[in-house]
Amino acid sequence: MPKLSETTFDAWQLGEVQTSSKGVRSASLTADGRPIVLQLTPQAEPLTTPFGASSFNNEETNRKTLDFRCTPELQEFLGRLDEWARLYLADNSERLFKGKVPEYRPCLQKKGDYTPTVRCKLNVAGQKACRFWSERYEKIEMPGDLRECGLVPRVQAKSLYVMGREVGLVLEVTDLLCVLPTETCPFTEASFD
Repeated sequence: MPKLSETTFDAWQLGEVQTSSKGVRSASLTADGRPIVLQLTPQAEPLTTPFGASSFNNEETNRKTLDFRCTPELQEFLGRLDEWARLYLADNSERLFKGKVPEYRPCLQKKGDYTPTVRCKLNVAGQKACRFWSERYEKIEMPGDLRECGLVPRVQAKSLYVMGREVGLVLEVTDLLCVLPTETCPFTEASFD
């Protein structure tokens, strides 16, 4: 898997906009017809999440949103990805949107003085559920609070969502290596003296 700094978008392409049985409009994103899988950070530089996995109005659902704080390398990559998406959508607006260029919502989210984030989707159950891994590469259950972990996500750049006049890319977490917090016992032999 190439580093983010080495990733190019030459072979990336969007399929036709389709409407699902639930009325969701999207266009698949592939590279030469194959899925696009990216590792958002090296294992030595795990990311953190400000909110953990959540859903709109804390609704009980298997599909969650997970925001990651961005490293400078991830910010640079997402800036390039957003620029590619804007140009691609403008160049293909006739095919995708009958000539109307919708408002693009960038992957790189910047708010005030906070560290920029990237919003991803995460399935916590079902056939396409995210797999969780320990630092020893052993499969684990989803940690109770992802905010306490260092996180190394692998995502699939899956599709373009179309919601009203707004569009954006869907980055879906397929695997998440979790650096669990270490705890030290507060009791020592000396504390019993």
